[in-house]
Amino acid sequence: MYEPLDDDIMRLLKDNGHIPNSPPKSPSPPPSSTTTQPPSPQIPPTTIVSSEIAKTIENLAQNERNAQVFYTVISHISPSEETKKSLSQLAEGSKSRTTQYIQILHTHFDSKFSPQEKEINTNLSFQDAISLAIAEENKALSTLCDLLDQAEGTSLERQIERIINKKVVAHQILLTVHTT
Repeated sequence: MYEPLDDDIMRLLKDNGHIPNSPPKSPSPPPSSTTTQPPSPQIPPTTIVSSEIAKTIENLAQNERNAQVFYTVISHISPSEETKKSLSQLAEGSKSRTTQYIQILHTHFDSKFSPQEKEINTNLSFQDAISLAIAEENKALSTLCDLLDQAEGTSLERQIERIINKKVVAHQILLTVHTT
């Protein structure tokens, strides 16, 4: 039979070493319903809501559309068939990335963004055009790396990594074209 312990039995248990000598615990006050706030809902790490990120992706999409036009036009003034083929591949890659960015904007930001048809300056010598393209690809890679840091831990992170990988390949092609 379980019986409550009185003060005499508690003292005997402590004196014989069965219970450590510790001050009695004071009962904690019951939680007050007026001061307890329900936990605020946490945004899961896979949700992206930043308009800054969306704006960056819109700019990247527009730049890829511009790059597609640029590579297509300069492929026509390329010094060799091999270079023309490489530039045509770069144009197709830019077209593909434009589509990817538009899909990312739609999926993650519920955006209906569409790149504008802008006039692109293509009145450059072939070498100057390639140098400009290399500089623009460097900027895009830098922007993507910054974006990757902002998207860390989200479902967008892996998509950006894949785009960066493809951009690095395009950059290498440009460097090869530049040195030939």
